[in-house]
Amino acid sequence: MNCRQRFRGINILLRLALVISGKDAIDRLFSAFMAHFERSGVKYNKTEVAGISYYKVAGKYEGDWFF
Repeated sequence: MNCRQRFRGINILLRLALVISGKDAIDRLFSAFMAHFERSGVKYNKTEVAGISYYKVAGKYEGDWFF
């Protein structure tokens, strides 16, 4: 499995976490992402619309993506 295939797997894990997990699990997943971004130097921008935070991530392999 290459990096791109593993990276796409994150999307499936996120959807699964949102469907079956509570807020605590989602918060832990979010914290893990943010810690990874900081450690790895991944660039991202935060935007808020109607009180909801959106993050645009500048991915090295996948280009820009949002969560």
